[in-house]
Amino acid sequence: MSSLKIGAFQFKATGNLQENIERYNLLKGHLQTRAVENVMTVISVNSITKYQTAPTAVFDPSGDVICEATKSQEELLLYEYIEPEMTYGQKGMVANNRVVMGLNKPL
Repeated sequence: MSSLKIGAFQFKATGNLQENIERYNLLKGHLQTRAVENVMTVISVNSITKYQTAPTAVFDPSGDVICEATKSQEELLLYEYIEPEMTYGQKGMVANNRVVMGLNKPL
């Protein structure tokens, strides 16, 4: 068993730690889904670890990856956010979400 002390916290690693690419891709998929469901850009920021479980990335409102840092490597990811103009379909999704949430006021 190995342990790492950081300030007042101690983290212990037990068992067989393996890089879990399936979990990484699952979380990346969840972030893409959040972007589509909420019709907005999603920015995910994660720390660097040997067994990184979530990406540092930017997803557009369609769920496409705009930019992504290299997994498990130190990297500075720069992204200049420019508010996009919503398409007709995106306006419809936002209007539908407002109705579902009980916010029937127009945009």
